[in-house]
Amino acid sequence: MDKFAIAWTLWIIAFVVIEAVAVFDGKAGGTLSEGIWVFLSGGPARYLLLIGLLSWLVIHFLGRGKYG
Repeated sequence: MDKFAIAWTLWIIAFVVIEAVAVFDGKAGGTLSEGIWVFLSGGPARYLLLIGLLSWLVIHFLGRGKYG
């Protein structure tokens, strides 16, 4: 594995650990989805920003990096 594969693997493991701790903590506001909902409460421009980001990500993955 190269250094980037190791870094991405560690990033994914960190995300899973953080999310699991937030889920089992039982307090509101700790999970990624709850953080996104708070972010989206800032108005319609934030919805457009999120839609744009997720659209780019889907195109990027399906195009195997050829489109961004």
